[in-house]
Amino acid sequence: MNTLSNHRIHQRHLCRILVHYDAYNQGGLGILTDVSQGGVRLSCRPSRKVGKSIKLSALTQSDTSSSQTCLGKVVWQGQNPRTGHVELGIELPLNLEWLEQALLCSRSSEAGLDVQ
Repeated sequence: MNTLSNHRIHQRHLCRILVHYDAYNQGGLGILTDVSQGGVRLSCRPSRKVGKSIKLSALTQSDTSSSQTCLGKVVWQGQNPRTGHVELGIELPLNLEWLEQALLCSRSSEAGLDVQ
């Protein structure tokens, strides 16, 4: 795992929030595993190396509802040897309104927590 994965200025808060990610025309479901004031850790299974920019969207109950998005910068990428999932360190300003929406949508979703 990249040594940057454990370097963060602000305190981390563990979580399991299901989100959709989009990075350079590849995307899918991922799980935010911790958040801090300066960024998040995303666990996912991209088909290839993720670029420097990424968009996170809260999952919504219906296709017609609008979902807020959050834009971030990938600052490190590595593979978790225990799970085999790719983990991304994403720098972004913490938007509490977006995080609250993502958490509520994740809790009410019946999609489960399996990363695609």
